[in-house]
Amino acid sequence: MSRTLIFPGDGGGTLVRAAAAAFMVLLVAPLYLLGSQASPGAGVSTGPDGVVASNAPRTAGPPPVDSAAVLRDARGAQARFERLRVRHLPMTWSGMGGTCDDRVGRMCIRHSRSDDWTAPPEDPAITDARLELLEALGELEREVGGDDWILGQRVRYLGEAGRWDGARDLARECSGATGWWCLALEGMALHYEGRYWEAEDRFQNALGEMPRDLREEWEDPEFLLDRNARGWLGEVGIQGRDRLWAMANPLVLVPGNDRWTEHLTRHTLARIHEGARNPYGMSWSRDLAEILVRYGPEAGFERQRDPPGRVGMGPPGVLGRFQPKSRRILPVGDQLRNPTAIPLGDWTLDERRARTRYAPSYAPRIRALEAQQAVFRRGDSILVVLGHRIPRGGEGDPEPGVGPFEKGLFLLTEDGVEVARTRDEGGTDGVLTLQAPNGSYLASVEVWDPEEALAWRLRYGLEQEDLPRGVVSISDLVVTEPEDPSPGSLSGVLPSVLPFPSVPEGERLGIAWEVYNLSPGDMPVRFRLRVREEGPGFLRRIGQWLRLVTPERPTDVSWEEVEEGTGVLFRAVNLDLEGLSPGRYELELSVELSGREPARATRTFKVEDSSSR
Repeated sequence: MSRTLIFPGDGGGTLVRAAAAAFMVLLVAPLYLLGSQASPGAGVSTGPDGVVASNAPRTAGPPPVDSAAVLRDARGAQARFERLRVRHLPMTWSGMGGTCDDRVGRMCIRHSRSDDWTAPPEDPAITDARLELLEALGELEREVGGDDWILGQRVRYLGEAGRWDGARDLARECSGATGWWCLALEGMALHYEGRYWEAEDRFQNALGEMPRDLREEWEDPEFLLDRNARGWLGEVGIQGRDRLWAMANPLVLVPGNDRWTEHLTRHTLARIHEGARNPYGMSWSRDLAEILVRYGPEAGFERQRDPPGRVGMGPPGVLGRFQPKSRRILPVGDQLRNPTAIPLGDWTLDERRARTRYAPSYAPRIRALEAQQAVFRRGDSILVVLGHRIPRGGEGDPEPGVGPFEKGLFLLTEDGVEVARTRDEGGTDGVLTLQAPNGSYLASVEVWDPEEALAWRLRYGLEQEDLPRGVVSISDLVVTEPEDPSPGSLSGVLPSVLPFPSVPEGERLGIAWEVYNLSPGDMPVRFRLRVREEGPGFLRRIGQWLRLVTPERPTDVSWEEVEEGTGVLFRAVNLDLEGLSPGRYELELSVELSGREPARATRTFKVEDSSSR
């Protein structure tokens, strides 16, 4: 629900930008002077028979190319294009006045509360000038037989023109340029084509070949982390980066880790910008590089209108806008410290003032998924049952298509190593199950609609230790549709697991669970089921305090059973909720055995107002 705007800071920013523009003029002007000067002539005389005699050295071919002059011509052509771009940018009043949400060097960053901005169509003059620039850069690069800076500009502007396939082929040819630089450029092009798995390979090879100090700079995530996360990384060292990037992967459903390749793509773009003119008219420095690494390239630029009294004074102000749907994808410090303890539903992607943001092209907005999870024991394994549904879209949110959607439930270690996965296709709701060895995991449940470029996910911690012999334990409670008669096993109840623990007012719900490690000496088993209201709302509490509303009374049901078998006991019951008003309730089940501490399990569920459905 927000977008990020950056523009040169108020006051001194204008002077810095003007000074940078003046410096560029001084740098470019000598190119025209050099081009108009005659080369020093060699001594020439004519013999008596008209034979020309010369003291010039004899050459077998064309004169050698002045590579420095060619590079100056390339820089001049690129600068002229960027100046033309600024002249043809759309005008805006945005960004006038106000305070900065963040300052990075010379730049002011503001986060808008809406994400309704869209980039206007590009002026045809810019489109045509870019094509002319690409043609000129191609000719100049052929003159020198290859140059890193020129190649970077060609790849960049081909991408701007929507020709990432041509940019990829150009980088792959790598005519006369540095090997690792060509790999990085190819990795960037593959990333923008959505071929993240291949982009990972190219970037890995580029990192392996580039100078060591540059590799450290590119791999360092300092720009991206909050203070808590930087502290954690300082404690664990560089080995913590693997966990960071594994947790930052937006969707495990999509092959490759596009948040990692996005990070290296941004560093590649920052290097392309070195020595090149930008729309801000400012010298490329650490502040602009940091903003690019944190927020990515601008989605569009606008010229700020001069306020009254300043018309024509200095170069125009330029406003850079970033992808409005981008969100904080990276985990924060507490999540990095203990990923397997993240509560279900706590990891959200809606932070407005995130330090770094990203919007995957395959799903620019990843929303929260509603789900009900229950864990069951299978000896030395954990069985995860997860009912899920796509929530109804909020105001302004696009609605999902008709499906089928790609779905997945993944279990990863705290360092991001995938242990188990299950994938499926289906509609807006469903049930996923997955079995894995006992242990601590980071779980990710994901639903993706490729046709509509929408996605939903939940990331949370999950843990189950081996159960000691003789210790009686109870599984999670799972809320289901009521069934008559009740199923006799967990497999029989799985199709009726609700995607979210809620039920309309006045209706019944089903509850199922398992008890483990029972023995004949434990009989009889006493079950006690208790329902109580959880945290009534403010108005209801006022009503109770004024005695205008009667507090909900806890509902208790208990019974005893004797089982001849031992081991695992499965039970499912239907619960009549008639008389419960809309609100949130806690369901507690206790298993009481003679001479033992009771085993307990709880589940929160919601009674919905039937008139609002």
